[in-house]
Formats: sequence, structure tokens, C-alpha cells
Amino acid sequence: MEQVEFLNIDLDLESNSDLSPIIQEFGDNLIVMNNKKEKGIHKVSFELAGLNGDPDYLFEKYFKLIDALSEAGRGLWDGCNKKVFDLGFESGENSGGLQAELPQSIVNKLASLGATIAITVYGLSNENT
Repeated sequence: MEQVEFLNIDLDLESNSDLSPIIQEFGDNLIVMNNKKEKGIHKVSFELAGLNGDPDYLFEKYFKLIDALSEAGRGLWDGCNKKVFDLGFESGENSGGLQAELPQSIVNKLASLGATIAITVYGLSNENT
């Protein structure tokens, strides 16, 4: 691979409360990659099930799921200590750099949800070089 390639968006949540009800409400729409409790903190990581596309499209899918949460589910969401949308990219051999831009509407929605953005660039594995 020559260029940096967008992979997906993971959603990482941390809370003092059990996040199982959110997992249940999201149902088959998400793949749960991690669901554990460490030192009293519940940590969950998701990715969208079976969906590919650009970041704008994937953010909109996440927003629809979050907006559809029940009152109890939304209370759990609002009570999270950490809500991070992590954009994953794979580096290219001769990529030269990365520039990713999010529309203001997505930035505003993330702010209204109390969420932050992370960007992870994965290096090429030895198998790809």
C-alpha cells in the first residue's frame, strides 16, 4: 500500500456504571471488541458491524444509534467519563503524510455528545512490506 488508508472508527467508552444496557440497545449494529471492568471502571470498545465508508458516513451511523438510545441509555451515555471516537488509519510505505478533515456539523455533534476524537495510525505489518 502506497498511501495512508482510512480503516474505521472505534468508539471507546469508560464509566463508573455498567455499560451493558448500551451494548444491548445498540444490538447487532456494533461489534463489541472489548467489554471489561478494571479498577472499578467499566470500559467498552465498539466498531460498526459490517459498515465501511468514509468517516462522515460512519459518524452519521454512530449518531443515529446514540440519538435512538432510550432515556436510561442516554443517561448512561451522558454519565460516561470518557467517550472517544478513534479514527483508525493504516500508514502507507511512501505515504508522506496524512490530512483528515471533519465537517463542522460533525464537530458540533461530537461536542454536543461530550465526545472527543482520537486518530490512530497503524504502521504497516511485516507481512505487508
